[in-house]
Amino acid sequence: MQRKNPLAFYFSVDVRRKPCLTWQHNVSAHFGKSKISRQDFSWLVHPYWRELYFGMEKVVFSLARPGASEANAQKFVLTVNVPLRNADGKYYWYSQVSYPASFDEEGRIVEYLNEFHRLTEFDRMIPNRTTHHQ
Repeated sequence: MQRKNPLAFYFSVDVRRKPCLTWQHNVSAHFGKSKISRQDFSWLVHPYWRELYFGMEKVVFSLARPGASEANAQKFVLTVNVPLRNADGKYYWYSQVSYPASFDEEGRIVEYLNEFHRLTEFDRMIPNRTTHHQ
């Protein structure tokens, strides 16, 4: 797949074990490296959003791995906005769309394809960390 959008990058995540990146496209235009590791990516997510982002991802992968099949893959599509640090050191909002992309012989999900499209400079919005006690 060769996409031409300079404001987008892509990678696939193998979700069978500990998630790892298996394919990448155009990451150098955003992060200054031709390839990034899973750990590299985790440090690109804004610190205030890191726990929320990876917590959500963990839940999605844990539900999708045993439950997704080619027939119901659309139920496991994920969309989210996330701030990522670019090679210039600034954070930008990215719109991410993730969806099951490959399946094993038993029909279980193997990889998620992730599309990231840069939207705008990060506006310092942080997640609400207030807890409510009743």
